[in-house]
Amino acid sequence: DPPGHDAAFWYRKARDHNAGLEMSEISRNIAESQLGIARAALWPVLSANGSYTRTWSSTDYTRTSAGLSASWPLFSGFSRITDIQNARLDVENAELSLRDKERELEAHVYQQWETLTNAWQQVGFERDAVARAQQSLALSEEQYRLGAITDIQYRDAQLALLNACVRLESAIFQSKVASAQLEQLAGMLSIE
Repeated sequence: DPPGHDAAFWYRKARDHNAGLEMSEISRNIAESQLGIARAALWPVLSANGSYTRTWSSTDYTRTSAGLSASWPLFSGFSRITDIQNARLDVENAELSLRDKERELEAHVYQQWETLTNAWQQVGFERDAVARAQQSLALSEEQYRLGAITDIQYRDAQLALLNACVRLESAIFQSKVASAQLEQLAGMLSIE
């Protein structure tokens, strides 16, 4: 059967099942996390501590203390700002890589879709050629019975029909191969 879905359907399926695309998305998420970590270095570091002491003696002595401290490294030689800029570049590179993978996948899917569509058009052309060859053979057979053509001309009509059938089978095979490649690209090919 000819393909039942349009190229956009196959692209959506391929986008959902493509491992390279998933890896690019994971790389982008990691780069965004690294950017967050680099930005966090600009904030002060807070630390809290507390203690409770009780001694048992003639004068019951209890002491509680709590503390909160903040540290902010001022002199880092601009390494924190450099780390943030590098993390931003990593995020941009990951985004570009993801877009490149998406475009590459889209190009492959649409190219394979065109190959499949052309293969099915070729099947239609070859079916028409077989029908014409059958009509030609029937006409040649009638002419042969009447003595209007020779044995060789009749055999040529039979050979033309045979060649048309072979081309039709070849076109059907090519369309099946193109369909399987499209299903593989979309991650829908199941091997049992």
